[in-house]
Amino acid sequence: MTITFKEFKNNIKADATVFLGSFRWDEADKTRGREVSVVRFGYKDKYNCLDVSSFPSLPLADNYKMDVYTDYNVGGWGTHYVNEESAVDFNSNRFYIIAPAFVKDVEKAYNRVNDAKRCSINARVLASASEACATWLRRSDYLKGKNEVELLEGMLTLDACENDNRKRENAVRRTLGFAEKAFAKFLRKEGFANGDEYLARLEQETKAKAATERAEKAAEKKRVRDIEYVNSHIFYENGEHVGYDFETFIERTINTGTHVMYRTCSVGNENSLTCEEENDYNGYSRRCQFTMIKRGFRLTVKKGYSIRLVGGLITFYRGEFKRDGMACEWVEQGRAIADIVTKKGYLVRGEHIEAKTLKEAKRINAEKRKQQAFDLLNARAKRAQKAAEKKQRMEELAKYMFTFDDSLNAGNCRPGTQNFKNLVEKEVGHEVNEISLADLRKYGRMFDLSYYIDRVINYVMNRK
Repeated sequence: MTITFKEFKNNIKADATVFLGSFRWDEADKTRGREVSVVRFGYKDKYNCLDVSSFPSLPLADNYKMDVYTDYNVGGWGTHYVNEESAVDFNSNRFYIIAPAFVKDVEKAYNRVNDAKRCSINARVLASASEACATWLRRSDYLKGKNEVELLEGMLTLDACENDNRKRENAVRRTLGFAEKAFAKFLRKEGFANGDEYLARLEQETKAKAATERAEKAAEKKRVRDIEYVNSHIFYENGEHVGYDFETFIERTINTGTHVMYRTCSVGNENSLTCEEENDYNGYSRRCQFTMIKRGFRLTVKKGYSIRLVGGLITFYRGEFKRDGMACEWVEQGRAIADIVTKKGYLVRGEHIEAKTLKEAKRINAEKRKQQAFDLLNARAKRAQKAAEKKQRMEELAKYMFTFDDSLNAGNCRPGTQNFKNLVEKEVGHEVNEISLADLRKYGRMFDLSYYIDRVINYVMNRK
């Protein structure tokens, strides 16, 4: 319910408690009412809970309007609820003022009522001091805690004001005297001859700070541009864009190990991928005898260059990608993670070649391809020869008659061989001392003895 400040301070009980807060949600709970936030900003357990004696002396106008509620409900975990429909009960022992700007309004009222611009003691001290001294007073917060007034039990601290000119000037002279002595002590301690040197130093620091900020902003803009450039210039070998950022590209392309501190990129004067290692002696538990190694990776690309993953290698090239031959640079990683080098040479038909000229690189590639073709033809000829020899042996084996001794010589045991002989003789109905290749395989499959039959066949084939 909305009431005026006059109604509030004239009717509230002397032993009442006031909570300052704001509504947490737009809608109220159907049973408990609307939830109120009364926790002071920046604190966990300190509430805006005040004694009513803090309010009558506030400089608010009598017609200042406030939303005040006395029909309340406290839930678990210190949650507060109020019923917005109920009238204000001035006999209640608890009042909720829902005004997020209440403290600011009190400050504005205080400054207006006390004519703070003219009557503030500390403001007059700053105006009366020299430029150097006033600057130091502001930067050092020397006046903090001096000539101040606390309202709402310390929730609000304001500069004290004095309407009487003589009293105000006395307070100003007294404070200014101490301030000038403190400033002079500061100048001596810091080695300044006077206030002008102090101001000159501040001006230099301000310029240096501004230059640093400009440099940082420029560096940040460049970092963003570099990331955009690198991310848009990474391709697969077939020319398709990889579709992910440079960090993922580094992770997927080389061995980065564990404990990676950062992966970054830039557009610079060289094409490279570098690794920085740092020993962290506190990385593992004290029981571990090993030192944790942390690593950072930086991918640098020249302006105008692109990256293509060729044969699993990070390859830098400029302009159009030419498979039949072009100058390029590529990254090679040794056995150690940090053993990363960038080499220069040429890319010819997917092969990275270190050579002085493209002509020489093409010659090396042509010789290798010629040798590869020769090796391929030789391999095919050998396979064809082996196939012919195998076919011939199989033709000879088709005419060969396998014996009992062949099985024993192949490594099969005598009882097993005799059992197979007995099974075959039972199947054909007469004694069998020799058997053809076709029948040997037939009865091997029939009696589930193909493994032992193949052993005999291989023995005879290799013997011939």
